[in-house]
Amino acid sequence: MKQVLWLTTMSLVTVGSLPADDLLQKARQERELATQQAEAQVRQLLTRSKELPAAEALSELKNKLESLQSSRELEPERKEKLLQALDSRIRILEAEARTKGDTSKPASPNKQMLDSRQREELERQKAEIERLKEGVNRVNQLLGQRKTQEAEAAAQELLRNSPNSPAAKVFGHNISLQARIRDAKELIARQERQLALTLRDAVSYTH
Repeated sequence: MKQVLWLTTMSLVTVGSLPADDLLQKARQERELATQQAEAQVRQLLTRSKELPAAEALSELKNKLESLQSSRELEPERKEKLLQALDSRIRILEAEARTKGDTSKPASPNKQMLDSRQREELERQKAEIERLKEGVNRVNQLLGQRKTQEAEAAAQELLRNSPNSPAAKVFGHNISLQARIRDAKELIARQERQLALTLRDAVSYTH
């Protein structure tokens, strides 16, 4: 009789556990689906942000960042990666905007003086870009050799030597060193493209 009761009890426990397992599986599936949807949306937004005007892109990126931060439906680790990707893109656009604002200067009526000063400024910017590229490449090389402490020290040295550079300022952010290297390289590449355009315009102006 005791054996029958024990078997009956075990059967009830087993049957009763099935709905809970089903609910757990359903919750996992819903979280996975929500995470995949969020990842797709962020990928599309990051791509679109390169084509949109800076102000519009920043607005959409920040709205999406706030939306994800308050979401409790996503897989935590993948959510964190999405937040980092959005934050990285926002910082790049903001730094780019500041750089453009700092370098905008009114035209001088004295063409000869303008040409001389412009050449000096362009040469200074070119040399600064080369120093930054060398510094970032050194950080990247040390990280590739798994010399994490040395890489971090080199990154902080680069920041100290170029405190006003948006690319160097990236190394002051509290994200992974690999992400900071990626952001710095993108900013340097953008700075190089901007310098090339400025050089082209300068050549057109002097002819």
